[in-house]
Amino acid sequence: RDVETHIASLIVSHRFNDSVAISNKLRWAQTDYAQSASSPRFVGNVTALGPATEAVGNRKFRDQHDEMFVNQTQLELTLGGDSFRHNIVVGFEYADELTSNRRQLDADGPRFNLFNPTFLAAAPVAYNGTTARIDMDTKSLYLFDTVEIGDRFRIVGGLRHDWVDTRVRGLVDSGVNLPSFVTDLSRRDSEFSGNAALVFKPSANSSIYFGWGTAFEPSGRAEVVQLAGGNNNAPVTAANFNVKPERSRSYELGGKLELPGGLLLSAALFEITKTNARTPGVNPGDPAVVLDGRQRIRGIELQAAGEILPGWDIFAGYTHLDGEVRASNIPVQVGLPLDNTPPHSATLWTSFAVTPALRIGGGVQY
Repeated sequence: RDVETHIASLIVSHRFNDSVAISNKLRWAQTDYAQSASSPRFVGNVTALGPATEAVGNRKFRDQHDEMFVNQTQLELTLGGDSFRHNIVVGFEYADELTSNRRQLDADGPRFNLFNPTFLAAAPVAYNGTTARIDMDTKSLYLFDTVEIGDRFRIVGGLRHDWVDTRVRGLVDSGVNLPSFVTDLSRRDSEFSGNAALVFKPSANSSIYFGWGTAFEPSGRAEVVQLAGGNNNAPVTAANFNVKPERSRSYELGGKLELPGGLLLSAALFEITKTNARTPGVNPGDPAVVLDGRQRIRGIELQAAGEILPGWDIFAGYTHLDGEVRASNIPVQVGLPLDNTPPHSATLWTSFAVTPALRIGGGVQY
């Protein structure tokens, strides 16, 4: 794997007075990503292991270029006094993103005996003359308000509207005859999302909150559009691409406590439900993909971050996830756990200042 990334950022801000400020954040980023990953495979239809069992590395390639340009302009207003205050944020965001992959088809490496392996270098695989590409253009308007009521209560509310233009193309170089790969699909999605929360502060260094929010996922994402080589299939079919965004809503109940030494403790219970998950159409007249599925994740998150002793910092976290398919037009999926939702995950990172000029540290993830 070889990754090269360049990022440039520029922030310009101006505060007119204690109540009005404006800022503009600009970022450009470019990443070139080359990878050859080998998936272990048996050779043939193996039902039992034996002295003659052979294995092979099935190689999968990426020659990917990502580029992103984002600009965010934001106005911040503070209205009211100490007993009742609005902190309003109004903004406009523009994001232009492209991802392209010069495709190399999957290829097996040398065969070897599973119980007496001889590791041999695999022959290079050339660019096959096709490129898969996604262009995504997003324009967003948003308004958020945090209302402070005395020292104890905060009410948070926000609304955002996104216009997302997505284009997926399968391109071929001159001289390459792969008409089945040629693709040019475009769609525009216009979606609202919002959030709201109530925060109670029992003391200056603690808070309890309950929050709600919504979000959406359009079709131009990795689970839907296949940029990798694999075979000569098109990156996406019209039936899979021309589907409205999936929507989700979340609920979260949590608390935070800052100890006198600066250690911040937090805990949260949450539930995230995808209310219209993709699933195959089964009724007469249905398209290939319909939004009749339902998926849910429930979980708990615990974190500790900060200084536990002078010069000794820690970041520790634990997350439990319970993901489940609640509804699907494929009956066998109902009740199964969701992909990429590990039941348990944990992390522990710590560092210690040996001297004012030297700090050592490390960490583990599970």
